[in-house]
Amino acid sequence: MFTLISADLIIIRYNRLSVRNIIIFLFLIIPFPIVTAQLKIPEASVETGIIIANGNHAPFWLSANKSGYISFNPVSAWIRPEIRTQIDWSKRLDYSYGLDVWGRYDNTGKLFLQQAWIKTKIFFFTFYGGRVEETFGNQDSTLSSGGLLWSGNAPPVPELALNVEHWTPVPFTYGYLDFKGGISHGWFGIQPFVKDAYLHHKYIYIRLGGKLPVHVHFGLHHFAQWGGINQSRGKTPDDLKAYIDIFFAKKSEIDYLPNGEPKNNALGNHIGSRNFGLDIDLKKYSISSYWQTIFEDGTGKRWKNILDGLWGFTLRAKERSIISGILYEFLHTTDQSGRFNWDPVTQKEYGGNDNYFNHGFYKQGWTYNGLTLGTPLITSPAYISGNISDYLRNNKIIAHHIGLEGYKNSVGYKLLYTYSLNFGTNNFPIEPVKRQHFFLIQTIYSDISPLKIDMGLNLGIDIGELYGNNFGMQVLLKKNF
Repeated sequence: MFTLISADLIIIRYNRLSVRNIIIFLFLIIPFPIVTAQLKIPEASVETGIIIANGNHAPFWLSANKSGYISFNPVSAWIRPEIRTQIDWSKRLDYSYGLDVWGRYDNTGKLFLQQAWIKTKIFFFTFYGGRVEETFGNQDSTLSSGGLLWSGNAPPVPELALNVEHWTPVPFTYGYLDFKGGISHGWFGIQPFVKDAYLHHKYIYIRLGGKLPVHVHFGLHHFAQWGGINQSRGKTPDDLKAYIDIFFAKKSEIDYLPNGEPKNNALGNHIGSRNFGLDIDLKKYSISSYWQTIFEDGTGKRWKNILDGLWGFTLRAKERSIISGILYEFLHTTDQSGRFNWDPVTQKEYGGNDNYFNHGFYKQGWTYNGLTLGTPLITSPAYISGNISDYLRNNKIIAHHIGLEGYKNSVGYKLLYTYSLNFGTNNFPIEPVKRQHFFLIQTIYSDISPLKIDMGLNLGIDIGELYGNNFGMQVLLKKNF
């Protein structure tokens, strides 16, 4: 029997947040193009699938970076109907909407609202509200192990967002300088340790190159968890002044936390990334390289942890072929600005032990519904349960990741291999280091007659000491209407 998981699925709580006038204004603006356009008839699809595995979990790459809708349990089945429309980017005013749910059977039956959104386009701006599956970062879109801070590993967070989604020319730069970016406000809802916390996200990218075959770009992401009620420490500020402090990552002027955390700490749980990239456009191929850094406090912003980050290189063919894309990535998160920085005069610790994705007040850390929001290689609590001190028990990683994909007639394939060294955390080290291998062999058969069904046959294998040895098969069927 299915049970409805309702925590923060549809209900958006304003509480006492005095920035709600801005939110209401967005809600009023979002539907504007709808009243000026003809009602769109949606496309529809139904997906169903099953995983059968023989280990403690479904193989890693069968469920990781799937926005939380595929279970990590060794045996599961699901069905996912969806409707959606598309934005016509050639129009100045347009809109789109979508809705999909999944019903899943693993160890329990669940019914979940995965996506429900409405988006409008006004010139080069887009406004949307609801749940939308998203990834952020400049990583490869299909072969990457996942963006460092927002990989699409966890379910979508309900939010309102204002974005410039596509590269847009900067005036008076003769087409050689483009930008894109956005800002959003989200609701985490009921989570372990802290309930009703908010999500703040803003980002900006600039790209230099225009019509030249070589482009360089730089992007900056800033995420923050703020507001909410800690079960043991009480409520933290969520008024307009608190929002301004969060926006600028300001140090608090008061001892803002009920436990009297020092005022030189910034309000909320902040995490950010600098993204660098180089793209080369050749006649038959394109080459991309990227580097994503991570910072959670002043030491990271001062490049004390410069050894940590995600590096990637991709070669892609412009036409479908037996080898259409090749990727290599390297992930390193073991530096963390050192184990600690000690001042011998004051006998106090300043910086160091960045303890990525963990936080003292927001004990659930950088997770949503038990799954890591950032790279899935930083182990989700759903796989290895944490404790009140370090909810994420494995955030010191060294990993090599290889991807390959291509097509032969109507059959597509993707191969992934990841090798990781897992060191635990500074507070709870894993000794000796645990090694893990993840394999994925994915095949997609398109438009199988007579019903024109797409079918996926996927094989996943895990070998190692952290997740154990898992072997499993996934069968997926999808019908578009």
